[in-house]
Amino acid sequence: MKKLLVPVLGLILFAACSDKSMEELNGIKYSFSNKACDEDSSRYWLTDFVLSKGDSVILNTKELKKKVEIDIQQIRFSSNLFQIMSKICDGDSANFKLPADSFYMAMKGATPASLKGSDILDLKVIVYDRLSPENYKNYKQQFEKERIREYIKKFGWNPVYDSATGIYYELLIENDNQDFEVAKFKYLIKDIQDQLISYSKDNEPLLYDKKDSSVRKGLAYLARMLAEGEKLRGIIPSDLAYGDEDKGRIRPYMPIVVELENVETVE
Repeated sequence: MKKLLVPVLGLILFAACSDKSMEELNGIKYSFSNKACDEDSSRYWLTDFVLSKGDSVILNTKELKKKVEIDIQQIRFSSNLFQIMSKICDGDSANFKLPADSFYMAMKGATPASLKGSDILDLKVIVYDRLSPENYKNYKQQFEKERIREYIKKFGWNPVYDSATGIYYELLIENDNQDFEVAKFKYLIKDIQDQLISYSKDNEPLLYDKKDSSVRKGLAYLARMLAEGEKLRGIIPSDLAYGDEDKGRIRPYMPIVVELENVETVE
């Protein structure tokens, strides 16, 4: 789940909602914009949060320009807040008045020092969609494609697109050397946000054998097309890189950007 403790500037007006018109569950007052919905078996929610105290906005995730994704298996679903949120219909919203501690504990975060745990906050939650694992995967893959296209445009690439794999690549150095079976490679791997993941150190190139099936498929695909002395850069979608694995610096469904150079064929 994306971290929600993000300070933002700006003001927002909440829909007027008197305490008398709100229901209450263990100290949390709430009202749905329309009607409550039945809980379903979806695992992922696409949401936005706007949190304020009086006229001061504490958090507005709309500023992130990306829907907040909530994996309900990774949250304290037993919290009162999420019990209520689970009844918000797709495309609908709800307004809350709740103690600061109730919000931050549900989000697995600490209440900021600038707030008292008992401070009453206004919270608006918008639920755009509730997705099954299959639909969430489709959503993430479509989002990946958009990010890849944005990256290519931003950095002025002129790549070839392989429709069978979804890989983009651009040859930087090309020659007429022969194909290889085993070769040494210099490499650099970044995520789509240009954060370094891994690279080959000087005088320590990667030894790659085409028979080695342990190399991630996207990297193997690109390495195989390079003769000795050739170099390329490419973007590999997550399903041919690290997939839906969460490896700390490498987030699930993260495309990777690579530079590869075949520096020596090994006989």
